[in-house]
Amino acid sequence: MKFNKILALPALALTMWGLGACTDEVKYDPAEQLSTPQVYFPTTTPSAVDIEENQTSVTVNVERVNTSGAITVPVTATATVGGEATDIFTVSSVAAFADGSATAPISIDFDFSKIQQETKYTISLAIEGADLTPYGKSQQTITLQYAPWTAWTKAGEAVYTCSAFGFTESQPVMTRTSLVNPDLQEFKFAAGTLFPKEILVQLNKKTNIVTVPRQATGAKNGEYEVQICDLYTFTTQVAGRLDSTPYEKTSRFDQATGLMTINMAYFWDKGAGQLGWTGPDGFDYMQLPGYPDYEMMVSNDGSFVSEDSKEYAILNVVKGADVANYAFRIYPGALGNADIAQKVADIKAAIAADTESLYSAGRSFEIQMTTTGYYTVVILPVNAAGEAQTEYVYTFRYEMQTVDWNAGWKTVTKVVDDQEVPVQALYSDAFFAGLITRQPMQWFVTVQESIKYPGYYRIVKPYATELDEDGTTVGDYYGYPCDRGHFYVYIDATDPDNVVVEPSSISMGFAVGSAKSGKLVDGTKFVFPAQSVGIYNGVDPATGEYLWRCAWNEECAILDLDPKADDEEEASVSSVKVPYAVSAKPAAKVADHGMPVKVRKPMSKTYTVKAL
Repeated sequence: MKFNKILALPALALTMWGLGACTDEVKYDPAEQLSTPQVYFPTTTPSAVDIEENQTSVTVNVERVNTSGAITVPVTATATVGGEATDIFTVSSVAAFADGSATAPISIDFDFSKIQQETKYTISLAIEGADLTPYGKSQQTITLQYAPWTAWTKAGEAVYTCSAFGFTESQPVMTRTSLVNPDLQEFKFAAGTLFPKEILVQLNKKTNIVTVPRQATGAKNGEYEVQICDLYTFTTQVAGRLDSTPYEKTSRFDQATGLMTINMAYFWDKGAGQLGWTGPDGFDYMQLPGYPDYEMMVSNDGSFVSEDSKEYAILNVVKGADVANYAFRIYPGALGNADIAQKVADIKAAIAADTESLYSAGRSFEIQMTTTGYYTVVILPVNAAGEAQTEYVYTFRYEMQTVDWNAGWKTVTKVVDDQEVPVQALYSDAFFAGLITRQPMQWFVTVQESIKYPGYYRIVKPYATELDEDGTTVGDYYGYPCDRGHFYVYIDATDPDNVVVEPSSISMGFAVGSAKSGKLVDGTKFVFPAQSVGIYNGVDPATGEYLWRCAWNEECAILDLDPKADDEEEASVSSVKVPYAVSAKPAAKVADHGMPVKVRKPMSKTYTVKAL
């Protein structure tokens, strides 16, 4: 992988643009483009399709990058049911592209009278020949199933809160129930209500798990149509390289309140096997009609500094219609479940003793802040009968605005034409390589060195680096808002033979680090072995060790303080899921790396307070 080329990345990242250097040392040239049609299966092709009554065919599309000329692409197919071959399906033998067309259909035909109810039929498709793209999918598996439902009926108005587009709407919702599985219920918002197209949400009333099938919204992100599904569906059916385990039961229904909490993925197909998405930290909420409204919403509405130089966070609280009063408390730190349970018990005891302050209306709270770090808000709603309801918890990280973030650090420099200038270091992001991208993406960064600890470095807000004139950042491509806080990647190279990337937050929900130590080579290159750097995945409760996903399969220089135009790396990525790596919690030289926490019952996106 030469870093003087623009890379075409075929996974969960958009194509990067080269960054302009401040010197003439490094020059980026466009990557060589393929002249073939580059045919592929779109990444948003559904892997499961419900057959309607009396339906006789299903169409699967293939796409191409180069639309010049009419071409046909051979198609092979196998059909099975229960692992055994079946002959009730007829599949097109070719996909025919008309001149100028980017899409060609593959038809799967069948006799509906032979389709058995609640039986899954697996169709495995493959396209062949020299016209395929090396970057996209050449195989696709589709599961067909006939599962009859009751007729749609009106269910009243549901309140839907959308995290990605920032709206809350009260809209009519329809519902129906499976005739085969009475625990399976489906809800539908009509086209033109939440989005230009209709939206379906499924609920298993026995398990309380909410599923949002992959579907198009009709909304646009630039030139691309936005797709949605719940995050577990996204990681199992759309983005196979992402670990689905943490998201398996994160979209849930509360039977007591009628509230659906949906861990939603918003994404868009850029073609040639590339996806953009908003990242794994967006929760949507759907409040069904007919339930008491004890909902509490908390938002971080910024900060201000008073005339006497005291600093305040502004937290806005909105209460549900059936909340008579509520208690509000804020605690330092990101509290765990046990601590929260104790705080709730304390609040209930104070309410019973009539010593707790209760608020009867939504309002803004101005909280004086003295320290950067995580804070936990606990709200206990009370109904008209004086009965405490389920607590609501909001965890956020606050950054002090009245501090000098550069104190104790100096920018790494070099001498050019007898002048000292900042080093344009080359950053190779092997932390995400193999998980979101196929290769380490590279861009230029600013590096600082500790004044107190020579050899202790930090990369300045690397994922907030802007990649184009519109201000799009690396974090935008990865789907994480990395431009709001002071997020650094800390590297301890005080021992050149034992270099460690300390666990470092790059956004409010993501962190990177190393599970194995690397070396500082020639005083400029920070080199790490295969599967040694990766993404933070929490703490092992049994051992207290950090868990990491380290997928990059080759040695990599993640940082080069003196890049040369002829430097190159050739490496590969593992084709199987990589197990977690572990590392002990290091004794960090700085107090707060802003490590992410698992937010309990998040009411809205957590974010760092903007600077004044």
